[in-house]
Amino acid sequence: MASVLELPGKLLAAKGWTSQASQATWALLGVAIVVTMLRTIGQSDSFQEGDFGAYYRAACAVSRGESPYKVDEHGPEMTFVYSPAFAYLFRSLSWLDYMWAARVWMLLNWALWVVCVHLALRLALGHGRRDRVIWGMVWLAAFPTASYFWNNVRGGQAATLMMVCCLGWAVCQRRGRPVWSGLLLAAAMAVKLAPGILMPYLILRRDWRGLAGVLVGGLILLALPALWVGWAGSIRLHLEWIPHCQQTQTYLQTCRIENQSLLGALARLPAISNGDFCYSLSNLRLLERAYPLVLLVLAAAFYAWISWTRGRKFGRFLPEEKWSRDNLHLSLLFIFMTVAHPRAWSYNYVALILPCMLLADRVSRRALGWQIAVVSLALIALVCACPKGNRCEPDWSWPRWFYRAKDIWGALVLAGVVTWSHFRQPRVQQGAVDAEPWQIPFVPEERLARAA
Repeated sequence: MASVLELPGKLLAAKGWTSQASQATWALLGVAIVVTMLRTIGQSDSFQEGDFGAYYRAACAVSRGESPYKVDEHGPEMTFVYSPAFAYLFRSLSWLDYMWAARVWMLLNWALWVVCVHLALRLALGHGRRDRVIWGMVWLAAFPTASYFWNNVRGGQAATLMMVCCLGWAVCQRRGRPVWSGLLLAAAMAVKLAPGILMPYLILRRDWRGLAGVLVGGLILLALPALWVGWAGSIRLHLEWIPHCQQTQTYLQTCRIENQSLLGALARLPAISNGDFCYSLSNLRLLERAYPLVLLVLAAAFYAWISWTRGRKFGRFLPEEKWSRDNLHLSLLFIFMTVAHPRAWSYNYVALILPCMLLADRVSRRALGWQIAVVSLALIALVCACPKGNRCEPDWSWPRWFYRAKDIWGALVLAGVVTWSHFRQPRVQQGAVDAEPWQIPFVPEERLARAA
């Protein structure tokens, strides 16, 4: 078992690994893109009708001067439920035939995946660090989450776009560009409302310019539809948006096994449903009314913990250790953002790319607990690839309930391992010279010499 766990470290240390890994990565990406394009040949207009199809129909509607918030023949579960600005940003794709528009969006999704991995890598490495094992880190982090990314590409979803905006927010915040970070966070909330849960983090950091950037970004997105329909039309669309979202959410979307959120897991308890059959609609409605309060309590406790860890007095530490602490908070925030969302489908779990990259960094440095990091990454890969079980089974059982929430448990295990890894790493105060270089998280040698 020990030799198996040491295999990733040996591969990363092998000569020529960097060039071979980079070539293999780009070659595999090219093959994946070609296969994706080949899958579209001979497809009908029902291809991706539930996700990208909804975006395309909304773009066509705003191009005709109509509201995108209408229930058509596809039913309430396949309607457009995003912000008006999102529909107008897709407006250019409505100029293309449906299948060609789908192909363009799939190519954009692949490009967004590359950007997503790159931004996660920048956060994990820190400023100024250049390792020869970065391609190994990319493989270790991207492979466990590959199925989640593929679900975005295959279904034409926008979760990768949201994640790029969230990671870009974090990178800009670290680089001292708070206004740009706020604009990106506003863009992420325009794609999906889930990143709104990150707003209290700006308050904890006293990032007032970042909050101002969010406000400015929100005003820009509010004004975007006004370029076509005027201010009155823009306000009307935003007033239609929220009621439309509320009216098109069916109880089947809450308890179905594809919903890998905390609410979805609670909705599959024996008093409510088993994921295929709803036993008590009244209990489900009661749960949906109580869930916002549950979420508020969990969010308050979580942010209280973040505030406590930020306020702890450990002495004077190197900036890289503060970077590591902030990476921990970001990873846990992204996991919480995903699990707490009422409708967390599998493709929303692309948010695991950052915690997976942090564990990949520990493996590449062979830092304390790197064997546990390898096991955790393997577990995520297994959870990501396994199906959710048979459907249309009327009975209920605890093993089936536990297995059908596999993405939640995998994310929570990952959160625990990332937290454990952070607090188990040696803490080196400025002036300390008796620690081994590998024990210090991504500290360049010249920084250690100046500290000594």
